[in-house]
Amino acid sequence: MAIVINLIVIVLVGFIAYMWSQEGLFSALIHLVCTVIAGAVALGVWEPVAYLMLGVREDIAWSVGLAVPFLVTLALLRVIMDKAVPYNLKFSPVLNMIGGGAFGAGSGIIAVGILVISMGFLRLPSGFLGYKPITYDSQGNLQRTAGLWLPADKLTAKLYEKLSVAGFATPTPLAALAPRIDEQAALMRITFDDRARNTLSPDDFRAIGRYSVSASNPNELFKDSQSSQPQQARDLDNKPFPAGTTLEGFVLFFEPTAKESGGQVVFGSGQVTLLYEDADGVTRRVAPVAMVSQAKSEGVSYGRFRYDAKDVFLASVGAASTATMAFEFPVPPGGTPTYVLVKNVRVPVSSFAPLPLPGIENGRVTTAQRDAAIDANQILAGSAAVAGGGGGGGSAGPGAIPIKHGGTQISGIDRNDRENYGVLISTNLKETFSKGNRGGLDLNEDNQITGGMNKFASSEISGDVAPKLRVDEFFTPAGTTLVQIDISAQAKLSILGKAYDAALYLMPLQLRAQGETFDAVGYIFKDERGVTISYDLGNPIRSFNQLPQTSNSKPTDKLTVLFLVNRRNDVMIETLQLGPEPIATFNPPMPTLNR
Repeated sequence: MAIVINLIVIVLVGFIAYMWSQEGLFSALIHLVCTVIAGAVALGVWEPVAYLMLGVREDIAWSVGLAVPFLVTLALLRVIMDKAVPYNLKFSPVLNMIGGGAFGAGSGIIAVGILVISMGFLRLPSGFLGYKPITYDSQGNLQRTAGLWLPADKLTAKLYEKLSVAGFATPTPLAALAPRIDEQAALMRITFDDRARNTLSPDDFRAIGRYSVSASNPNELFKDSQSSQPQQARDLDNKPFPAGTTLEGFVLFFEPTAKESGGQVVFGSGQVTLLYEDADGVTRRVAPVAMVSQAKSEGVSYGRFRYDAKDVFLASVGAASTATMAFEFPVPPGGTPTYVLVKNVRVPVSSFAPLPLPGIENGRVTTAQRDAAIDANQILAGSAAVAGGGGGGGSAGPGAIPIKHGGTQISGIDRNDRENYGVLISTNLKETFSKGNRGGLDLNEDNQITGGMNKFASSEISGDVAPKLRVDEFFTPAGTTLVQIDISAQAKLSILGKAYDAALYLMPLQLRAQGETFDAVGYIFKDERGVTISYDLGNPIRSFNQLPQTSNSKPTDKLTVLFLVNRRNDVMIETLQLGPEPIATFNPPMPTLNR
């Protein structure tokens, strides 16, 4: 299959070379100069343009942010040069053909290289057209491959890296900020099931803290308390890490907007990488060998998980609104970390504050100290202390805002009382329908709603549906469930009139439980026209104004909000709140297990 893209690249470069061989040496030279300048301009504005587009179309932002400035700049330069230099220089036909073809081939390699790199940043399968510049070895390490037969992408990346520290030198050269952008594109495309997000927005996460792990030799460095066997870690050139290598840990806090459509934050080993400057001053890239996070949703425990096999994708657990994760990168002796790339968003290492871990000597901990800190949740919780937020594993967030009012006090609510308060802890859907009427809702093989939105006419909602066609349940990830709360105008837990500040209506409606925050992921709205069902685990409702509005003037309207929560004994819902404002306080707290 890789033959397809190889032939496309060769044909395109060959066609451009042939075209300019017919135009002559001088014209081809002018076009080559224009192409080189256009590439430099495009790469110079690439990051800010892509950031602007992330809020519009995330899936194409990085691709369009590079390709469009290149094409626009090249077109403008061609118009200017055609006006400024309207006449050609005369050379012999042979020299025109050979020189024009050579310069045309140079232009073709750059143009096609920009095209291949741009396409690489699209949300495409990792092996699109059979091309995989980065692949796995038998130990799960990411490795560079031989690349294309005519490596236009690699040649283009190398050209502009050299120019960024030479003729086109800037204080922020491409060679230091985005080395090997051809492989950066390939790394971003190695996603879960080839469908997960390959980029984030800078607002989707924030840098928290960092730590460093050292050991007497690599075998000890790549061990942990969860496995006695050392990890067989290698760099992108398939070389083992030498003695003196350290593990540099960086802790990141992810907002609800960082989630995938399945409701989790997911990372492959290529989607969070570290740039470091080696002893010779060359910037290099390294992938993480492990991730530290909450271990399971059934209990508050933490673990270190290795990237030690092909297609390992590590995810947040449970339904907490936010997630905190630490990624560990091996850095050879003499290396100085400079930037962390999180799904293509570059963060300077200076943004990460040193963690206040116990037993630190010379700013470093041993593997045993690191493992003990993980078990005691001192890495993730310690990072939250640095950030000024809550604890790890999704405990930071809106709860840090001071509470002003008490809201409705609900005492003694138990399983039998929940229906009276419009509370249902279940994935079941009361308004059932036939899968033939699902409209914009997505279903899995079990006829569970996995996402989407649809407006049903009253005639389309019925309990009289054959079992094989009936849709009566929402899908939730393992260890989670839904808390469904009626907040209609006439409901006991109505929001109407309970917000003291209009600004609160721009804040999210959430549930809080022992420091964890759970987002609304959908709603069911019923009025005289029918029923609307909206459900999106990967895009929580971030503002109360995103919900349908209810009114005392329409007492028959019913709005039920769906909250994804962890389903375990120790999760006890304490408040329903709008931003920092408690709307209802459950006393005693309400368990998420249906007991």
